[in-house]
Amino acid sequence: YVRQLDTLLQLYFMPLSQSLKTKKPIIKEKYIKILFRNIAHIRGIHGTFLKEISKVEDPAESFGEIFSRFAHFFKMYTEYVNEHERASNALTYVNGSSKYENFQKFCKTCHAHPMSKGLNLSSLLITPIQRIPRYKLLLSELNKNTDDEHKDKASLEKAIKVVSETAKHINEAVRSFENRKEIQTCMDELMGTESLLEPHRVFIRKGELIRQTRSKAR
Repeated sequence: YVRQLDTLLQLYFMPLSQSLKTKKPIIKEKYIKILFRNIAHIRGIHGTFLKEISKVEDPAESFGEIFSRFAHFFKMYTEYVNEHERASNALTYVNGSSKYENFQKFCKTCHAHPMSKGLNLSSLLITPIQRIPRYKLLLSELNKNTDDEHKDKASLEKAIKVVSETAKHINEAVRSFENRKEIQTCMDELMGTESLLEPHRVFIRKGELIRQTRSKAR
């Protein structure tokens, strides 16, 4: 996973960012920000996470404790997950626009690079989305195959709880973000409407309203 993050940064993000300093950037800066968000920060924390795991000769001895310690940092995925749909739409646009043929050629070159391992940019960008759920499954499977008497049993169960709470936090943040987007869409359709975005307001339903009167329905 860390190698895949390195591929995103070294093959794509860094060269694209460097091209902004030239007269003809490969792609606009706004698209770089949309596509890669806080991927550099995610790589940073996972680099440290990997080092901690690698120090342990027998992972079963302190696997749960390491996960529990890092679970709080995994909440940084919230920003990345929130914006993934927008990033996906942006990638579809630049991949299909004649204005960004240089970007399309750039991506083909990167895809052919040995570091890519056959994964294109779209596939690499979705890997962080799947990561936290995979950690939860990994810990659950490890816990299931750990004897009740094992000294790391309690820390594994704690790690499952903490990682599950992190996953819940990310999911709730995504739902809240999507809810705000729905409310904003309603505001855009109702011209002249005052702001409907309030912390206590929740989007429930959108549809045609029929008012029944004595004479006829309106």
